[in-house]
Amino acid sequence: MIGYQYEMTEVYTPLTTPYEAHQSESLFSLFMPFNAQVRDPIYGYIDYVKGFEDEVIDSWVLQRLRYIYQLQVAHMIYPGATHSRFSHSLGVMYSSYKYTSFLIRSTIASNISGSYKKELAAHQKELIYASRLLGLLHDIGHGPFSHAFDRYVYKSKDFLEYRVGNHEVMGYLLYRDALRDIIEKTLMRERERIQVDPELLIRILDEGLKPPKGMREFTDLYVNGLLKDSDFYDPRTVEGLNNIVRLVVRDYVYTSDIMDYLRRDSYFTGVPVGEINDEWIIRNSYIVEKDNTLIPAISTKALDEIARLFDARKIMYKNVYLHPVNQAFIETVGLLLQCVKSDIIEILSRIIEKGDAIAYLALTDHYMYSLFKKLLVESPGKLECENKELARNALESLFIKRKPLWKMVKRISIDLRKAGHLYGRFGDALQRHIEEDIYGEISSWLRDKNIGPDDLKIIFDKIDVYPSAGAEVLKTIEVVELKDGRVIEAYSKSLEEFARESGLIPEALITVYVSRLKYNELSGEELRKISEIAARIIEDAVKGTFNEAPETS
Repeated sequence: MIGYQYEMTEVYTPLTTPYEAHQSESLFSLFMPFNAQVRDPIYGYIDYVKGFEDEVIDSWVLQRLRYIYQLQVAHMIYPGATHSRFSHSLGVMYSSYKYTSFLIRSTIASNISGSYKKELAAHQKELIYASRLLGLLHDIGHGPFSHAFDRYVYKSKDFLEYRVGNHEVMGYLLYRDALRDIIEKTLMRERERIQVDPELLIRILDEGLKPPKGMREFTDLYVNGLLKDSDFYDPRTVEGLNNIVRLVVRDYVYTSDIMDYLRRDSYFTGVPVGEINDEWIIRNSYIVEKDNTLIPAISTKALDEIARLFDARKIMYKNVYLHPVNQAFIETVGLLLQCVKSDIIEILSRIIEKGDAIAYLALTDHYMYSLFKKLLVESPGKLECENKELARNALESLFIKRKPLWKMVKRISIDLRKAGHLYGRFGDALQRHIEEDIYGEISSWLRDKNIGPDDLKIIFDKIDVYPSAGAEVLKTIEVVELKDGRVIEAYSKSLEEFARESGLIPEALITVYVSRLKYNELSGEELRKISEIAARIIEDAVKGTFNEAPETS
């Protein structure tokens, strides 16, 4: 074991015990040629390597993220939530750096094979740089309004007449077609100064940015030939070093991405989620070897912090990301995207079909807001959507009244373990059936109020205990027992078992909205009746019961 300490001295100062390896964060900066920094409200200062990393930071692909809000339209509810995807990306770069550095240090105390220890010691700089770059690049594919754009544009065949899939697919295209060559050329130019193997670093980054293999059935770009089998990430074919960085940043149950966005979003919204002790989690993470793959594992003494992290995530989802007013504004934006459809299609066609990646520079929140305002002020007649009156009301609700088109009348929270079928393979059909039943009964009961299909909206959301992306790759959380500062045992704990032991319950959130115009017309008694009807039908759907006409045998 002393031999491995010596081999690691190229990057890390020799340490007497693994505990000493965890004593001072300042040791990080001793071995990276940092020569510039940016001020950050969460971490103080974020260092970077000028002459290499700034080539990526200052590229149009990253700078574009300055004009995309981190939290879609949450700034309409939380005025402080105007932070950008750009600042989050810098934060994930920093968090990934700390996380990966401590994982590499943990090899002193781990029980992974000697060959992996040697490989980690020999290529720690490539791993650290790759994790920093992946942290920077993980969100580059986000369109305007982030996840809302995924929902209304990238996942919908109706919008572009083909499915892109999501922002991760778009991010990979931008990396492959616009950034990879820049990074590769910069690496070749700076390889002596930063002392890395450019080919290995690029290979790790390639695997980190590929969309997961499971995305193939959700994007038509694969069938169209714009993406090949080799453009998708398959964890079964990726071994060792090519895998660990991706798990650190994006595909595990506790990633640098999650740890940054919880702290950052809580800070800028002012929503308290308790102390997220990411420092303790990172300092108690170790590398284990499972099925010929290197995976982060958490010490038993930090398991409670993982539970608190999951709980904080649930709090943020329920109170910010899925806030009922936020969701109503997102629905409003979704309606308006249809009204400027030709503008969006023209830009995306240039990128996807013609390979003109820089056209994506135009697609930002700022651009879309300007487009919407121009339609409202100058030319409302140019709205492309069918219901121009509704679209006009939507524009006014965003910029003049700051009131979304729909008003919540009922939010129903159900244990997701009982309502999972509403989100499964046949979930879309079940949700449509529920909406139709609710609308049918309410419109019949309130016949004199002329309730139309646009006057009722049911939004089905869910809050998993742990991120679904992490669960797609690994169904377990890896745990280690230590004695005298060294790993003596590693074992897997299923995510369901961990959630149950920690008292964490996944939730289905079903929200019933009425158009604001109808809401103002209805009496309190009528609104209560709408809530009762919706709750009863949803309860029946969860229980799997249904009404049928009685008949004699």
